[in-house]
Amino acid sequence: MRLSTFIIERMESILQAWEDFARTVDLPRETLSTSGLRNHAAHILLAVVRDMQTHQTVQQEIDKSRGLAPVSARESAAETHAVMRLMDGFSMDQMVSEYRALRSSVLRLWLAQETSIDQPERVAEIIRFNEAIDQALGESIASYGKAVETTRKMVLGVLGHDLRSPLTAITMGADMLAKSQQLGPRERTVVTQIYASAGRANDLVNDLLDLARCNLSMGIPIQREPSELTALCSAIVKEVSLAQPQIDLRLEQTAPLPASFDPSRMSQAVSNLVNNAIRHGDTRLPIQVRLATENDCAVIEIHNWGNPISPDRMMYLFNPEARLARAGHAEGGKSHGLGLGLFIANEIVTSHGGAIKVVSSAERGTTFRVVFPLEPGAG
Repeated sequence: MRLSTFIIERMESILQAWEDFARTVDLPRETLSTSGLRNHAAHILLAVVRDMQTHQTVQQEIDKSRGLAPVSARESAAETHAVMRLMDGFSMDQMVSEYRALRSSVLRLWLAQETSIDQPERVAEIIRFNEAIDQALGESIASYGKAVETTRKMVLGVLGHDLRSPLTAITMGADMLAKSQQLGPRERTVVTQIYASAGRANDLVNDLLDLARCNLSMGIPIQREPSELTALCSAIVKEVSLAQPQIDLRLEQTAPLPASFDPSRMSQAVSNLVNNAIRHGDTRLPIQVRLATENDCAVIEIHNWGNPISPDRMMYLFNPEARLARAGHAEGGKSHGLGLGLFIANEIVTSHGGAIKVVSSAERGTTFRVVFPLEPGAG
């Protein structure tokens, strides 16, 4: 009996074996029903049968072995199964184990009633069956990973949004206490620390919300308006210098530079780049902020001395996930937070129709060069 025919005729036995294995999986929730345990197994097997019964050229066989099989516009049973298993609490390893058990069950039951397994057509059927199972497994793994990533992005956005209310309450409470005339010096110091800490936490929440928007392909919204770039950068330099007087931060531009941009967002981008220079540069030497115009574009350069950025780190400089993944290996294992500052700065500049370029060497230091059109549609 052909293997594809055997799968159809012995479907119930195969599904029972699938169910028996799924029942052994340790889940963090109540035991699933029979339909829950079997899930989309029958549809996956029918897809496997259709694949096995479809004529396949040698080139198609090679393409499939390389993961280049045609992709259907409709969600496959294997993809739906993966999402349902994630919702049921299965880990990816447990879901993959289901396919391993399915492959074993089908071949074991089929071989038990076959007497002529050494015939070439039987070997070809086993190869086609394994190809089809591998195809379904690959679809499930990709779908599971995509569902996990989507869930993570949504949770990140919800978390950032829900944290805003308690942080606002803390900030308002600290502000009210700071205005009280009944506080002693020690209490006033504590209130000041609470206010500052709540402010830093609020900045982090805003960064998380910006990250969530970008992850969900919404981008960072901006509202352009006629403004003046030199005044904006001067205010940032003064603010940072006041907070960190030991830093030699210099603005090398005094002439006004009018442009169309979102003042709040552009201030956030420049502040992130300046803070990055302070965090990673040699603070014993000057950090310079330079402004210029070039081909109808505004140019902001933040330059610092110190260890140059290596080529391999340059590749993921604006990718917070990659930076976080390497945090344990980079810079002697020191952590500098989530690494969202550069990512958000890059997204803000991108929303303005611009880009950030980075040049770094031991001889010339490190320069982050922001370039964006002076007016929308220019440049």
